[in-house]
Amino acid sequence: EVAGKHADVYALWGETYEQVRDIVKQVRAEAAKHGRTVRFSLSLRPILAETEEKAWARADSILERAKSLAQASGFERREPPNEGSKRLLEAAAKGSRLDKRLWTGIAGLLGAKGN
Repeated sequence: EVAGKHADVYALWGETYEQVRDIVKQVRAEAAKHGRTVRFSLSLRPILAETEEKAWARADSILERAKSLAQASGFERREPPNEGSKRLLEAAAKGSRLDKRLWTGIAGLLGAKGN
C-alpha cells in the first residue's frame, strides 16, 4: 500500500519469478488506486563463466569460501527485520538453485543480510 501511494521506484532483490510477479502486480494495483505509476528495479548479482557448468561450479566455490569465512569470523545468522530479506530466505529455503538460474546460496547462508 505504501509503495503504491508514495514510491517512484520499487526495488526488488533476486527473488523467484513468482515472487517478483506477485509483488509487481500488487504494487501496480496499489499505485493505480492513487492514479500513479511505479517503476521497478531488480538487483541481481550474476556469476559469470565461460559455460553454465563452470558458472555453477564457481557459485559452489563462492559458497564454500563464504562458509569458511563466516565460520572463521564467528558470524551468527539472525532473522532479518525487513520483508525483502524474509522473502529471500523463503526462496532460499526451497533450495539454492531456483527457477532457471536463480542462485540463493549466499542469501541462505547469511540470512539475506545486505542483499
